[in-house]
Amino acid sequence: MADDGKITLHWHYLGKIEKFKDEIPFPFESDGKKIKPFPGIYVWIWKGEKRKYVHYVGQAQDIWKRLEDEVSGLLGGAWMQYKLEPNSDLYEIKMKITSGGLQTGNFYCGVGKEYYSPNRGKKDSISAIMNKDRIAWASYMLECMDIAVAKIEDKKCRLNVEAALIHGLRKYLRENKNVKVKGRIEDVFFGHANKPTKEFNICHAGDAGDVEKLPEELKKITKWGKEDE
Repeated sequence: MADDGKITLHWHYLGKIEKFKDEIPFPFESDGKKIKPFPGIYVWIWKGEKRKYVHYVGQAQDIWKRLEDEVSGLLGGAWMQYKLEPNSDLYEIKMKITSGGLQTGNFYCGVGKEYYSPNRGKKDSISAIMNKDRIAWASYMLECMDIAVAKIEDKKCRLNVEAALIHGLRKYLRENKNVKVKGRIEDVFFGHANKPTKEFNICHAGDAGDVEKLPEELKKITKWGKEDE
């Protein structure tokens, strides 16, 4: 919801995406057997033993359908995935595999020691998709990832909020983790986003406990302005 330069995100922390196979969590609603479109922002959250980490931020007119596509893509090898363990530091893993960038040859597409990156069109692409380690990593990610959503009807508003959150999270990594990744490989950190088209403030709201469950670095993003570029 937007009002006079302020956008209020009413968060619903839905918990593990794995439970979606058994139930339809609120705020999604069904019309018979079909899920009604729920437009807004969604966040994938890795819940490790040390803390929670933001994995990915996205927006969609129909979040349920988008999550269907992303679960299918993760299991089918269309998305990057990581070898995660309960005590893994997701940010450190992403920093390690992106530190060389695409141009130096240090970034390998296929099944690596700690991650998988799609290598479509390469001679070993099918073997990478069928790799047992890759499949196990994808399954474990889905077992441990939480989902949070916030409803936003207007597409321009969704795109601006998505961009502000992604760039705000990258700013957090630059200032706290010394991440200096540039170019398209930067999309590994939270997804792809252009710059927001306007300045605005962000208010994080929600039902009891929902906001508190979000990673701290996400909750601390409360605005977008020229100084945030």
